[in-house]
Amino acid sequence: MQRVISKSLNSASVAFVQGRALSIPTALPVWNEQPKYTKIFINNEWQNSVSGKTFETANPANGKKIADVQEGDKADVDKAAK
Repeated sequence: MQRVISKSLNSASVAFVQGRALSIPTALPVWNEQPKYTKIFINNEWQNSVSGKTFETANPANGKKIADVQEGDKADVDKAAK
C-alpha cells in the first residue's frame, strides 16, 4: 500500500509518494475573458435579434454570469431563410 502525503504551497501542491516529491500544478481558470460574439449569425454577419431579446449565459462551475446573448426566435429564422 502506498502512503501519500500532500502539502499545499502558493502556486502548486506537492505530494510525497514513496518518499518522492511530486509537484502538482494548481488548476488555472478555463474562462477569463468576455466572449467576442454574443449576437446571432445570419447571412455571414453577426446581428442583433429582431426582437432585441437576450438571455443570460452563466458559468456552470460557479453560476457567475458570462454574458448576455441575443435570443433568436421565429422572426430571426424567417430572416435567415430568405
